Amino acid sequence: MRRAAVLTVVVACALSVWGQNPAELFEKAPPDIDEALRARINKFYQYHVEGKFRAADALVAEDSKDVFFGADKQRCRSFAITKISYSDNFTRASAMVICDTEMMMPPVGLIPIKMPIRSLWKVENGEWYWYVEPPPPGSSLNSMFGVPGPAGPPPNSTGAAGAPSAPAAPGPPITFTPLLDLETLQNAVRADRTSVTFAVGTKGTERIQLANRLPGGVRLELRPAKLPGFEISLDKENLEKGESATLSITYLAAADSKPGATALVVVVTPAEQEIPIRIEVK
Repeated sequence: MRRAAVLTVVVACALSVWGQNPAELFEKAPPDIDEALRARINKFYQYHVEGKFRAADALVAEDSKDVFFGADKQRCRSFAITKISYSDNFTRASAMVICDTEMMMPPVGLIPIKMPIRSLWKVENGEWYWYVEPPPPGSSLNSMFGVPGPAGPPPNSTGAAGAPSAPAAPGPPITFTPLLDLETLQNAVRADRTSVTFAVGTKGTERIQLANRLPGGVRLELRPAKLPGFEISLDKENLEKGESATLSITYLAAADSKPGATALVVVVTPAEQEIPIRIEVK
């Protein structure tokens, strides 16, 4: 007897740390900027609901139009914006949208799913536009999330008949495969600890190991990129399957430093995981 299956993948992790998500301290956009981006995202995905992909192309950045034109388009019955993360002084953003759609699941057939779709946005001439960024050379960053990696001859090479081959490029949407469950996504990268402590007035360095537990590549980013009174760095920003990175945090022990606590966040893309790190000086 067949049973209808409904796969719901929720990627927005609600992290409540010390009363507030540390990421919100660094990413909260001015209301007018946030409203403008949400309006563009809603317009873009409403065109996907209606199947009006030519109209959606008007909201695509010029340098990404070829990728959008050649990519499979995900039809949604409905959608909802679940999370927006800003960067570059609120001129770039990453948005997570949950798309109510269908997927073929042998031997059951088509099943309804709520699929998370990550999209990138940037400001050009005062307007927000959808865009894509190619993964680092040799990276499997997109391949496990439904976007084929480079295949065949390299860009600008020639095929057997001497005709130029089309450049390999990741195509939208960047989607999470339901084969990765919620717990796996929430723990894409594992930190060996999430807090460090320094003695006030004594310079020192603490290191945290970050291990990639997913079957493909991820990218790490520190937010904020700089912390007053500290030096912070990653020895690797791109991790393939099974690789680890070291986060180094150095307390500079400036003459005017005082006891207290602060925080930084390690952001993992495309899993949209956030790892808060508490830094305390006693």
